[in-house]
Amino acid sequence: MALACAVLTGCEKAFQCGDPVSYQGYDYQTVLIGEQCWFSENLRSENYNNGDPIYSNLTEEQLDTLEFQAGQTHPPYVNATGEELVLEYGRLYNWGAASDSRGLCPSGWHVPSHEDFLTLEIHLGLTDNFDYPGLRGTDQGTQMKADYGWVNGGAGTNTSGFSALPAGYVSSEQKYLGEGAFFWTSSETSSGINGKKRHLLHDSPQISNGFFPKGRFLSIRCLQDSL
Repeated sequence: MALACAVLTGCEKAFQCGDPVSYQGYDYQTVLIGEQCWFSENLRSENYNNGDPIYSNLTEEQLDTLEFQAGQTHPPYVNATGEELVLEYGRLYNWGAASDSRGLCPSGWHVPSHEDFLTLEIHLGLTDNFDYPGLRGTDQGTQMKADYGWVNGGAGTNTSGFSALPAGYVSSEQKYLGEGAFFWTSSETSSGINGKKRHLLHDSPQISNGFFPKGRFLSIRCLQDSL
């Protein structure tokens, strides 16, 4: 079949994890971690999967307002970390965008849930404190962090191939750029007030489980629906 595909015009090779995924004008690198196929870089899309634009260009006043309206329904917004940083870090999205039914990720991919991240962490060796709200595990963060781009010697080994870079997060101002990587999940707390997240810090080898007000802007990774 591979030989036939090589000589037939218009024959497309079936996707295998590790191949790039072309989405809205950009080719995302992918990595197989255990039995999950992940984007190995942050999402940078300005549109939903159906082509609808995601609101952007918020003022600091609007960001402050969203911060204190986390228990309400938000329109989905996206805010770049600065256009000059998008190529390195991708864009930052609030939880409303991450959970929108139109989808941030390509067809066949999704914003990972809390349980999806837990599957990743267990594969990397997490054995307890699965839902503990704080730093947990041993060196799971080190395995996930890129081996460059982190301040104060905080880079990882990236043995997982996840290649996490410290884009920080945005509320009314940029925080932790260079120091932390913050990722939304598609899950929310039982009260519905906050969205669940994961984050990695420059000064810890562990990975943190927790939640943030839904108005904050974090990085997004896409996960393939199935292999």
